[in-house]
Amino acid sequence: MIHGPTSQTYISQRLRLHYVDWGNETAPPLILLHGGRDHCRSWDWVAQELRKDWHVIAPDLRGHGDSAWSADGEYSARACLYDFAQLIHQKKLAPVTIVAHSYGGNIALRYSGIYPDNVRKLVAIEGLGPYDMAQEDVEQLWGEITCPTLLLYGEKSWASNPAEDGRIEKFNTATVKLYKDAGHWLHHDKFEQFMGDLKAFL
Repeated sequence: MIHGPTSQTYISQRLRLHYVDWGNETAPPLILLHGGRDHCRSWDWVAQELRKDWHVIAPDLRGHGDSAWSADGEYSARACLYDFAQLIHQKKLAPVTIVAHSYGGNIALRYSGIYPDNVRKLVAIEGLGPYDMAQEDVEQLWGEITCPTLLLYGEKSWASNPAEDGRIEKFNTATVKLYKDAGHWLHHDKFEQFMGDLKAFL
């Protein structure tokens, strides 16, 4: 019988934040971080494929899923980044492998730039956002990322491809892969292709 994950919580900035733990604690840690307006259980199909080889943890960002809402309405990338850093610190997950989507990918990229020694490998699915975002400070952080990094983009997505708009030049160790006939949720649109690429990269 295949069991699902257990629900766990941790505290960051006085907020009780939720995550699911897929077990296998003796395996290397891997975090699956969702995007905006999403929740940790959207990764279930990915987690089930990885749980035999990894200790998979999928958190809910503040105000998402079963995590608490912020009393002061603070949902900035800065606040979510601190929460994410607290999860890794409190659970002693570093060096950790991270797979993240959209807004979660942006948070993971920021974390990897600030704490490069804490990240073993990084997969960011459409995590850079639109090209015209005000992100000069973030672009500086991307150059600090030292781990192998895979940036995935859907051909039919609204997000601009960093290999085409020049942003790939800000990275030291990143490669870009484009998925044909896929949108912003390429890991759902092309699940088998995504899992093959992900396992090969990891």
